[in-house]
Amino acid sequence: MKHSGISVIIPTYKLDNSLFPLIDSLRKQSIGPSEIIITYGKREKEAYEKINKDDKIRLIKVVNDKGPNRARNIGLAAAKSDIIAFIDSDCIASHNWLENITEAYNRFNIDAIAGTVNTLNRRVFLARFQEYSLIKPIPQYSKTKILKKHLGLNLIVTANFSVKKSIAKKIGGFDESYYRFGADDLDFATRLLKNGYKILCSPDIIVYHKNREKIKRILRRYFNYGEGFSLYRIRHPLTFLSLIVTLSAYGTIIGYTLAAYFIYKGYIVIPLLVYLTPLLITTLYHTLYSVLKKDFRLEKVAYPFLDFVLSLTSIMGIFYMDVLMFYRALKKIFKK
Repeated sequence: MKHSGISVIIPTYKLDNSLFPLIDSLRKQSIGPSEIIITYGKREKEAYEKINKDDKIRLIKVVNDKGPNRARNIGLAAAKSDIIAFIDSDCIASHNWLENITEAYNRFNIDAIAGTVNTLNRRVFLARFQEYSLIKPIPQYSKTKILKKHLGLNLIVTANFSVKKSIAKKIGGFDESYYRFGADDLDFATRLLKNGYKILCSPDIIVYHKNREKIKRILRRYFNYGEGFSLYRIRHPLTFLSLIVTLSAYGTIIGYTLAAYFIYKGYIVIPLLVYLTPLLITTLYHTLYSVLKKDFRLEKVAYPFLDFVLSLTSIMGIFYMDVLMFYRALKKIFKK
C-alpha cells in the first residue's frame, strides 16, 4: 500500500519563539507535511500570532495539561493523515526526514518507525556527553532493523517516531499516567509489539535534539527516567528490559545496603569494592567504546564518573516511585 501525506504532531508545554527553528526545518522538507499540529499548554502572544498565520499549522490548546502524552493524544485525534510523525519541540528535522519516512512505509511491511536522534548542541560538553552515556536519552541506530514481538534493549523515543494513525488508536494511544516521567515511549512501543505490530528502527530517518546543558537539569531528568522505568516495569514486568532494569537497580540497592552494614561492623575493603562496582562498570563501558571507535579524547576521562552519578540518580528515581506506589496501594487497601 502506497502512503502519501503525513501529519506532524509537536507537543509543547509553551508556545514561544524557541519553536521557530523546528517549524523552519519542517517548511524546508524535501517532501512537506500535509499538516503540522502543535498542541500547547501556554503561549506567548507574539509567537502565537506569527505561527497562527501559517495555513498549514493547526494550533490546539491543551486545557487540562497532564504532560506530553495528553498533548500527543489530542494531536492524534485531530490529525487528518493516515501516517503520523511525532517530533519534540526542542528538535529540528533533517531535510529529508518526511521523505525518508514515506519511503520506509512504502518499502517495508511495517506499522511504525523509530528514527535516529543526533545531538544538536554538540559544542556543549554535557550535551555531547549524553550522546555517549550508558543510559543515553537518544537512540542512534547503526543499521536498519525491524522489531517483532520484543523490544529487547532497543531505545525508542517520541522525539523521532512515526506510526499509522489507525494502529495508534487501536492500542489506546499514549498512556497519560506517565505524565512527564519518561519511558512512556517505551511503553507505547512495547504495546505495539505485544499486539503483533512491527517497528522499523532506521539510521537514515534523522532529527537533531537539543540535549540538556546544565547538570541540575540533567540530574532531574535522569531521576524522572527512573520514575518512568518504575511505571514501565509494573505494566510490562516480564520484558527483557524490565528484568534488566530491576536486576540492576535492586542489585545496587541491596549491595549498597549490605555494604553499609558491613562498614558499620568494621569491614572496609569488600564493602568499598561493592560501592565502586557501578563506577567500574561505567569505566569498562566507556573504555571499550573508546577502543572500538578509536576515539580517545581527553574529556572521556570524565564520562565514567558522570555516568556513575546518573545511574545512581535513575536508581533513586526507580526506588522513590516504587515506594510511592506501594504506599498508595496500601492506602487503598486500608481504606476498604
